[in-house]
Amino acid sequence: MGTRARLRRLNLAPIEKFIIAALVGMVLALGIAEYSSSHARHRDAERQADLTIVQSKITAYHAVNARYPVSLAVLADLPTSACRDPRGHGDCSHPDYTYKAFKGGSAVAASSPANCDNAAINCDSYILFTLAMETQSNPYVLSSKPF
Repeated sequence: MGTRARLRRLNLAPIEKFIIAALVGMVLALGIAEYSSSHARHRDAERQADLTIVQSKITAYHAVNARYPVSLAVLADLPTSACRDPRGHGDCSHPDYTYKAFKGGSAVAASSPANCDNAAINCDSYILFTLAMETQSNPYVLSSKPF
């Protein structure tokens, strides 16, 4: 016996059928919203993990050279997967985040311009951030200096 036949046997009034359909629709809408939200949280966690990988490479560069890199292009062992967004788009030439290096005493902020070149002025600090977080506040920032 099908669903329609069972409903006919119940002798529900049209308004009762409408209420049942509305309740089923609301449950489905809540399920879809939660599913979408969980994927957004997963993508944010993936972005954070990628930025942590990049930060560890920057720290390793600093340990060897006693200064931070001017750009991430000098990090030869940076995995391509760490530069892509969670959906797999982009590469290390166009990463899903922004890196800026600064000379000592400079304000380390996302809005500040990078101001060192490691030739005349050593890079003593950096900021690594993304504006692509979906469930957390933007920008999500990692830095050589505490805020």
